[in-house]
Amino acid sequence: MRLLCKLLLVVLIIPLLVVIVPMPIFADIEIPDTPPSINTVYVYESLLEAGDRGVLIDYYLDYAVLPVGGETATDAYLAVFIDQTGAQIKSTAPYTYVDSGYGRGLIWLYFTAAETTAYDLVVGHIADFEIWLVGNPTLVWEDTGVPASVPKTIATIDYWQTAGDPNILLALRILYYADQLELIWGPPVVDLVEITGLGNRLTSPEGENYFENVIPNLRLIAPSAFTASSYDPITEDIDYSTSFGATIANDTGTVQDMLGGASPITLYPTYDAGTALFTNGSASVVGTDTYWVAAMAGMSIQHTTDAVWSTILVVVDATHLTLDVPYGGAGGVTHEYTIQNRVDVVATGDFTVTLAQGTAGTIASLAGGGTVTDSPVYLVNGSNTITADNGGTGEILITVYQSDTAATQEDNVTGTGFDLTELGLRFGMSRWYISGIVWILITIVICAAVYGMKGKSGMGQFGSGSGATKVVMLVFDFCVIGGALLGLLHPIVAALMFIGFGVLTGYVIFYRQANF
Repeated sequence: MRLLCKLLLVVLIIPLLVVIVPMPIFADIEIPDTPPSINTVYVYESLLEAGDRGVLIDYYLDYAVLPVGGETATDAYLAVFIDQTGAQIKSTAPYTYVDSGYGRGLIWLYFTAAETTAYDLVVGHIADFEIWLVGNPTLVWEDTGVPASVPKTIATIDYWQTAGDPNILLALRILYYADQLELIWGPPVVDLVEITGLGNRLTSPEGENYFENVIPNLRLIAPSAFTASSYDPITEDIDYSTSFGATIANDTGTVQDMLGGASPITLYPTYDAGTALFTNGSASVVGTDTYWVAAMAGMSIQHTTDAVWSTILVVVDATHLTLDVPYGGAGGVTHEYTIQNRVDVVATGDFTVTLAQGTAGTIASLAGGGTVTDSPVYLVNGSNTITADNGGTGEILITVYQSDTAATQEDNVTGTGFDLTELGLRFGMSRWYISGIVWILITIVICAAVYGMKGKSGMGQFGSGSGATKVVMLVFDFCVIGGALLGLLHPIVAALMFIGFGVLTGYVIFYRQANF
């Protein structure tokens, strides 16, 4: 009995729902005055994630008199993306905002990175993709005495963004359309864009409402189109280290090393041999041919002249290459010289020279060899694009060197009275190591002398005790700075010593003295 009552209740309620909740029933949807049109189609890459795609469609639905049946453009039309196989892979409807969505407007289709890969949505297939603007095939279209046909137009992609910042480019395009649609829809009824201190921006709420409904997540995709936006923070690991590193690689041109090795080519700190390679007393060992040697520290190589073989001890540091040459069994000489990087341009075009942080240099043409545009070109750390023009293929000269503070000081000291390289070699130490020890010893002597200075009168008297200690601490700090400027203390060592001892000096002079 209860079941029968429930069935009767349902039978009675259903007709009431039909009367109370009217369903939209469209009959004879009106066909536009002219076929639907797509003015322009834009494709943007990597907006929300690497590899995604966004398709912006500028459409026009020509209705001099809006349909009277209550149907909106959202109900009546679809934009459909057709891939290179002819398959309909995604569709969406226009957004109803002004004039029921008819007339001029925008439609957005979004593909995730996974969808982009699955559908092979790459610029190489741009000519094979189609965009349809078509009437909703599930509706009944106006019958004009002939078999009704669904209105439809087909367009191709006009612009595919592959360079530049896609988020900024899309924001600029959105602001352009905001200005255009505002004129078409008629200000001041619709106000989509305004001038701010940051430039043109979407108005709030009109401009933001329309474009955020057309393009979901627009505030994240194109934040510069808004006066107030949210950004995903970008966290970068900052690397303060400097080291030597340099390579040259093919781009549109082709290079190889002097032994025929292919790109990419590793470059080494630059050394220039000059004309006389080695000297032994009054004799000069001068080669009639050119030899190129890539050496690492402590490596031994062989050299022959006049059928006499001898072993050459090679010592390499950041800026110099030293050869110990025993010639003809008559005792050796040590001669410091440098070797240059040369690469061979096989086909002219662009090349990429990549330098590590702390590396700099130049690249230049060589007489009778390759021609570098705007030679010499100065190289900086990071990626450098170099062009070898049609002036000719052949060798080009690349000068690369470490350019941090330590390397600069090394160059300033080398060959001067402060160069303690020979002394360091005797003890198996680097120049920085031995010069640092020597300067610390000198600093200790200076500080001891200052501490011991006493005078019987007050003028210039340092005295002993706490007063002398303060002066010694200041003198020590100045000695640390002086050692760094003279190139005797490595900059990192000097910085750490100055910071540490500076804190101690401040504590003694200011804090402890204040407590006393």
